[in-house]
Amino acid sequence: MTTLSPRAQAIFEKKYTLDGNETWEQCVKRFVGLLTDDKKKQKQFFEFIYNMEGLPGGRGLACAGTTNALMNCYTLNVDDTLESITKTLQDFILVESKGGGVGIDLSKLRGRGAPIYRKGLVKTAKEESCGAVGFAEIYHSAACAITGGSGRKGATLVSLRYDSPDILEFIKAKQDHSKFNSFNISVGVNDEFFKRIKEGGQKEIELWQLIVEGMINNAEPGLLHLDNINKFNAISYLPDSYIYTTNPCGELPLAPYSSCALFSINLSLLPNINHNDFYRELKKRVELGIEILNYMLEKNDYILPENKKVSLSHRRIGLGVFGLAHYLVQNGVRYGSFESLELISKLFETFRNLSYEASTNLTDTFGQFKGFDAEKYLANPFFKDFDERLIDLIRKKGIANCAVNTCAPTGTISQLADTTSGIEPIFELSYMRKDSLGENEIKDPLYESGKYDKSLFVTTNEITPEEHIAVQRTIQKYLDGSISKTINCLPDKKLYEKLSKLLLENMPYLKGITVYVKGSRKHEVLSSKIKKEDMPSMMPAIRTKHKIGKSTVYLFTSYYKDLPKEIFAFTGENEEVGACEDALCRSISTMLRSDFSIKEITKQLYKARGIHIKALPQIIANRLEAFLDIDEKCEKCGGKIVKSEGCFLCLRCGDSKCG
Repeated sequence: MTTLSPRAQAIFEKKYTLDGNETWEQCVKRFVGLLTDDKKKQKQFFEFIYNMEGLPGGRGLACAGTTNALMNCYTLNVDDTLESITKTLQDFILVESKGGGVGIDLSKLRGRGAPIYRKGLVKTAKEESCGAVGFAEIYHSAACAITGGSGRKGATLVSLRYDSPDILEFIKAKQDHSKFNSFNISVGVNDEFFKRIKEGGQKEIELWQLIVEGMINNAEPGLLHLDNINKFNAISYLPDSYIYTTNPCGELPLAPYSSCALFSINLSLLPNINHNDFYRELKKRVELGIEILNYMLEKNDYILPENKKVSLSHRRIGLGVFGLAHYLVQNGVRYGSFESLELISKLFETFRNLSYEASTNLTDTFGQFKGFDAEKYLANPFFKDFDERLIDLIRKKGIANCAVNTCAPTGTISQLADTTSGIEPIFELSYMRKDSLGENEIKDPLYESGKYDKSLFVTTNEITPEEHIAVQRTIQKYLDGSISKTINCLPDKKLYEKLSKLLLENMPYLKGITVYVKGSRKHEVLSSKIKKEDMPSMMPAIRTKHKIGKSTVYLFTSYYKDLPKEIFAFTGENEEVGACEDALCRSISTMLRSDFSIKEITKQLYKARGIHIKALPQIIANRLEAFLDIDEKCEKCGGKIVKSEGCFLCLRCGDSKCG
């Protein structure tokens, strides 16, 4: 019997139960009962989902047996005509009112100020287009006014190509946090864009700077690599199959009027990758996941006829995973390490092959997707590394789905199973989550169990951006879809140069990317909670000596996991000054333990006025900045290096370059 944890039970009651009395067992039976009347299959599907071995996208659990809107999201199409713009607005409202997310690309629209000509009418005054941003504002107003079915508000992604005449206005609109706050935005780029940057194209370089600065300051825009998306689109030979955008979270690139059918395998419940049962268990779960997704395509109540036509023709599905970070810990591997990339590569190659084989074997039940042509389909470069046995099987039997895999965020369903989200690392061992359930403290259950080496529990901000992107790049190689993943960064004076270089090096191998810099958004869904009692009873500290006039100040900076957490100052001044010092240091220490941005703390400290009162805050600010300035890592242990008393000191092993 599966027992939900208190947090999981609260999530279930808020988001998935039909009423306050429905149990997890009843919910799962409601879902599988919609998929098929075959009792044997119902039993297989039920045990699989009930035991949390795999879970459908949240909309499937919430809407099965009611609206039967099982798809999490859809894409629409906007052409440069008033008729298309107004039809898309109507479609957008209908989809959002049912709680579906929407991906929409505005690149076909003429720019702001471009002339409008109306057929059959005498032109009496100059008419101009309001451009992509003007129409985005209309869609945004509609999104803000709508709450979907079951109280679920659909997410929205709006994208625009880099060569749109309105691209600068589009990106800058997100700098105003009062605009487009119900949208995510992405910029569509291609090989030509990166070529022009490399060749020194001034226009492209200025745009790139705006994009990267937007990522750092606002976590947007994301990037969509349209050439990579369409290069590996195996049905690009079919009409109307060009992909302009993705679903709202970016994990599924979709042609206009497609839908995203999502299901994810819980990796944390699999045997270790070298265990004899690993392959058999993964195969069983992949086969069930692919079959469930095909039934979801059949049983979904499509909101728009265009969505139904495209979805049932292409039969694109998204089987993904969640719990990767916990699975790496269970295998004794640190997230982001070279060993983890090797394990991930083996895991996802097997996952991909099993997914394609499962879809091929379902052609007896669901038939081939419409337009399947073995030679044209298998000519796509995505299949160049497939083994010949699988290629021959697809050529002989065809395949039920044009594409099968993705990596969705699974932020809520992973909490039902008490494991980590999608392919993301552990966010924090203890953190605060703000959502429709209120503000709650979340503790990592695997860490709390005490069964595993605690050094393996690295968290989001302990993993470097290079490690984050290496994981994404490794997985993308094996996916026909894309990936919902965030490249997390800490504030840094040199972040623009570092991030720009990292993105330019890696975007040729990715389909999309999202960046988040800690503290860049005022309202965060997840925020760290580091309490003093969570700290070890003893922490290493760096002592520095400073002069303020005739006084000597001794500053002690304690650190934990390479970051400053407490700071104390001793000057021997009179009691009144000493009380001010004590209050200042206690306040700063509280902020550090609560994971406030070091950059923001130092910014405020530098504003202090007075003589003694000004000098001490500036000394503290300078000391804290030492934790941000140094890019080097210790040659002995790989730990973070800070500058202390004119020398470089490793925070992990204590090694000093001054001997």
